[in-house]
Amino acid sequence: MALKIVEPLDKVEDEALEGDDIWEKIKVKLANPYIEKAIYCAVLLLVIIAVLLIILYMKKMEGITEKYRAATRIHQFMQDYNATFKGKTPTETFKGVEEIIKELKNRYARIAEVQKSIDDITDKLEDSWIPFRGYIYRFFKERGNFYHAKDFCTKNNWEMVEVHSKEEESFVFDEIFRFQHSVFFGIQKMNHKWTWLSGRELGIQINWANNFQKHTDNPGPVCLDAEVCISRPNCWNAVDCDYYKSVFCRMRPDARWLQ
Repeated sequence: MALKIVEPLDKVEDEALEGDDIWEKIKVKLANPYIEKAIYCAVLLLVIIAVLLIILYMKKMEGITEKYRAATRIHQFMQDYNATFKGKTPTETFKGVEEIIKELKNRYARIAEVQKSIDDITDKLEDSWIPFRGYIYRFFKERGNFYHAKDFCTKNNWEMVEVHSKEEESFVFDEIFRFQHSVFFGIQKMNHKWTWLSGRELGIQINWANNFQKHTDNPGPVCLDAEVCISRPNCWNAVDCDYYKSVFCRMRPDARWLQ
């Protein structure tokens, strides 16, 4: 049989009296007006924080509810007006809408690029550039030999003028006559062979100017120019590449703008 240990009665009474003394001390301290105010302020602060947290939670729930309503309206709209979204879940619908938005952004970017090209070509046309069959042309006051004209055009991402058809030849000679200056073309004769700077062969019949066929038998380097003349198309001349002529350049605008 287990023995039950019983504490002495006087010890239990002493502990009870000691507990009463502690509580009395606590009541005395709580009776201090400063402590009462501190406790009151702490409780009030906790109440305010609790109220604010409740308000924030309600606002968040309100925002979530509004977003859900908007999402539902978008989902319903896409279901009604786009057959590809029929039977789709809201998640699938939103993925599809994101793809549409992405495509619209890409199209807007392409439109902006084309608009920039249009603005660029418009500025050039207003700056004495002349359009003809996919290119724009311009005469410059700048003068120099063939090599200077080539560098002047290429450093600006242009090219020296080339002629590959009777229509281009007629256009070029008309503009030279209007401009009233002789110019070099983007072609040289090397080793008895005329080649355009683009790498293309001559490809046209050269109609030499009357009494001006100097250097035609020279193996090269020889350059081709055109003088101001009224006996068109007999305006081509084979001349020394170091002669000084006006600079004549052309460029092709953005191909997308021309399509």
